[in-house]
Amino acid sequence: MPPEAETVALPVTVVPARASPPAKAAAGRGTVAGQVFNLAGSLPVANTPVYLARVYRFDGGQRGIFALDVAAAPRSITQADGRFAIADVEPGEYVLVVGNASSIKTPSVLAGPDGAARVIQVAADTVTDLGAVRVDYLDR
Repeated sequence: MPPEAETVALPVTVVPARASPPAKAAAGRGTVAGQVFNLAGSLPVANTPVYLARVYRFDGGQRGIFALDVAAAPRSITQADGRFAIADVEPGEYVLVVGNASSIKTPSVLAGPDGAARVIQVAADTVTDLGAVRVDYLDR
C-alpha cells in the first residue's frame, strides 16, 4: 500500500505586475505607447492587434486620408491590461487602429472630440504616450 500523501501549505506573496517602459526606438525613430479601453473605460482591450495607419496629405496639407497596410504598418498586441508599445516608428502622421483587420469585427479607429480620426504626430527619438484611450471595439 503506498504511503498517504501529505499536504503542505506554503506562504505566497502576490506582487502586482508593473508594465515595462516602452522599448527605446532606434535613432531617428519614435515610439507610440498607450492603454486601450472600451468606450466606457471599464474594460481593457486585451490581446488585440493595434496598428498605426499612415496619414497622406493633399490640398497643400489641408486635407488628408489614412490607409492601413496590415502587412507593413507598425503594430503591436495589447497586453492583458490593454497596454501597448509600438517601437521603431518612422516619424510622421498616423491614426491608431485597434482590432484584427482580418476579423469579421471591424477594427476601431481612435477618434478625436469631433468624431474624426485623431491624428498622432510621431517625432524622431521620442515616445508619444497616448495614455488611456477609448475605442468602441468591445462595444459592438
